[in-house]
Amino acid sequence: MDQDTRKQVLGKLIYGLHVVTAMPDDGPAVAATVTWLSQASVKPPLLMVALRDDSRLLRAVVEAGAFVVHLLEAGQRELAATFFKPAVFADGRLSGYSFTRGPTTGAPVLDDVPAWMELEVKESIERGDHTIVLGEVVNMGLPMPDFEPLALRDTPWKYGR
Repeated sequence: MDQDTRKQVLGKLIYGLHVVTAMPDDGPAVAATVTWLSQASVKPPLLMVALRDDSRLLRAVVEAGAFVVHLLEAGQRELAATFFKPAVFADGRLSGYSFTRGPTTGAPVLDDVPAWMELEVKESIERGDHTIVLGEVVNMGLPMPDFEPLALRDTPWKYGR
């Protein structure tokens, strides 16, 4: 497989930008922007997300056994960019963003997002430089029903090619 073809083909995959948060029992809240996320099952409702093996987020998700996926709207590039860098937990906020604890899992739910889902970890698969975490949706919220999702292709950013 030649590298130019690989880049072109992978460049045609469509990704959303999402913020994933977790809070292990012994540590502060952790967050990161992710692109590799997909629905895996309808019954039960399962999502899979690929998290970098060397990330604080993966460790927090596994330790907590739960996480939250936040869907972002098209105008939230700044929020997505904030969590490309390691999140800073200070004054009860994550990199300056307020959150509440999720009603079902206790994982952090950011306050100003159009939709979110709380998930319980069901399985993780370690392959390559990312671990696939399979989570079951146990709760969700839709504060802004008519939002347009933020897509990676609508930004100047690239990931994983």
